[in-house]
Formats: sequence, C-alpha cells, structure tokens
Amino acid sequence: MIRKLRRKLIWVLMAVVCLFLIGILGSLFVTSKSEFERRSFNAFRQPPSMENQTPDATPRSEMPIAIVQTDAAGNVISVKNQLYYVTEDELREIVQSLSAEDEPMGITSQYELRYRRTAENDGTTRYFFSDTLMERNALNAQIVYSCIIGVGALGLFFIVSMLISRWMVRPVEQAWEKQRQFIADASHELKTPLT
Repeated sequence: MIRKLRRKLIWVLMAVVCLFLIGILGSLFVTSKSEFERRSFNAFRQPPSMENQTPDATPRSEMPIAIVQTDAAGNVISVKNQLYYVTEDELREIVQSLSAEDEPMGITSQYELRYRRTAENDGTTRYFFSDTLMERNALNAQIVYSCIIGVGALGLFFIVSMLISRWMVRPVEQAWEKQRQFIADASHELKTPLT
C-alpha cells in the first residue's frame, strides 16, 4: 500500500511538472515564431526605397529581403535581391505564379518565402519577399533544445520527486507500522486469556 501511494505521488508530481514544462517551452516557441513574423512584416511595412539607387546597390534591412517591381503588363522592371539562395530568374518565376493569386500577403510554395504585394497608382506592382529559412532553422533548433531541456528536467525532477515522495510518505509509513504493531499486540493479548 505504501509503495502504491509513493508511485501515485510520483506520477502526480511528474504530471504537474510535465504540464508546466510543456506550457513554458510551448509559449517560448510561440513567442519566438511570432517575433520572426513581426520582424518580417516590419521589413515589409518600411521597405528600403528602390529609387535613387545604382543597379549594383542592394537595399539593406533588418533581415534578408528581395524586391521585385513589375509594370502594368506584368513585365519585371527591376529586382533587388538579398536572398542568397534564390536567383533573380527564380524570383521572376515566383512573381509570375503569384500574379494569378488574389492574396496580398502569404508564403510562397517555392522556397517558402514570406511575401507582400502592393499596387502603385501608375500600374506598377511591387513584390516584397523575406527569408524564412533562418526562421525555420532557428525554430527547429529551438524545438531540439527544448526537447533536450525537457527530458533533462523531467529526469532530474523524477529523482527529486522520488526523494520528496519518500519524505512525504514517511509519516504514513510510521503510522501504518504502529497500527500493524498494535494489531499484532492486541491479537496476542486476546489469544493468551482465551488459551
């Protein structure tokens, strides 16, 4: 009975700690992901200007972005690219596939780039692309580290909960032992007069 009580106590303590760890590590993941999205959309809100720049000059922002400008007929006028793994030709293909879609913001199926489309008064359209590769790598690394930290914390707390359960059950164990001793003594005292 004492062992069952200790096991139940350990399982309850481990379940509570596991829920807390899942909540804490999950909220860290969600806040990290929303922070990456916020940075990306901030780069879209105030993108670097394409005017007054030489053809070799690349706009700099907080994160790698690409800007593609098209005319009213859909022809690509200019491309500014900071994304090292996407060529200008591939950006042109992505813009052509996005021109058929109605969504002004989203993530492309090719390279999983976050994009925003804005239409100007003169008929030109600008496409802003941001890199999500770093975001995905950082989030994947965070998942791995969270799993390692979670397993380590659960293992450590399992040892601590075993010690805590032993300490908490000790008074019950002593009371149980005294009760057994009393019953043994009482049965002995009752048997003696009867014999």
